Amino acid sequence: MNSTVLHERKMPEAILQELKGVIAESQSALLEGHPEELENCIARQRALCEELESWLRTHGRASIHATTARTELVVSAMQAREHNRLFSALLRRMRHNLEVMRNVFLGPSYEYGTRQPTGGAPKT
Repeated sequence: MNSTVLHERKMPEAILQELKGVIAESQSALLEGHPEELENCIARQRALCEELESWLRTHGRASIHATTARTELVVSAMQAREHNRLFSALLRRMRHNLEVMRNVFLGPSYEYGTRQPTGGAPKT
């Protein structure tokens, strides 16, 4: 079966559930220091968001009729949003830490310079 056909049949609830899982995988990859896995997860997040946007443009509100379906969709969307907010906060904090470390590494090295004595007058 063609993969594009599978994507067209996927409902927004399933897309949101998958998105929540990928965000959790992204957090794990970030904390464990696996940049390649993190890049893959971010690419999957983008693809899922594009898929959700495409579905909403194509089907819009017309295909969500029942109140329960709308409620479940809203709950799934809010959960995915919360997962994404946590991941974003974690990513910002890690980015800040990496910038601090980069600045330390780029700064002057005090380890290899000449050291000045830090006491009073030299002992005789």
